Amino acid sequence: MLESDDFVTAESLDYWRFEKFMRRARLLLNTFQQFRTMCEMAIAEEKAARAAAATGFTATA
Repeated sequence: MLESDDFVTAESLDYWRFEKFMRRARLLLNTFQQFRTMCEMAIAEEKAARAAAATGFTATA
C-alpha cells in the first residue's frame, strides 16, 4: 500500500489469501485487456469507415 510519497505499508498474507488476491487481480487485468481490445477494434473500424466515406465507397457486411 502506498500511503504517501514517503511511506509504504506491507502486509503479510497467508498463501490462500494471496491466491484469492491474485485471482481477483488477474480477473481485473483480463477485463482491462478485453476493454482495450474492444476499443482498438472500434477505432480501427471507425478509421476504415471514415476512409471509405472519404472515397465514396460504402461497404456492406
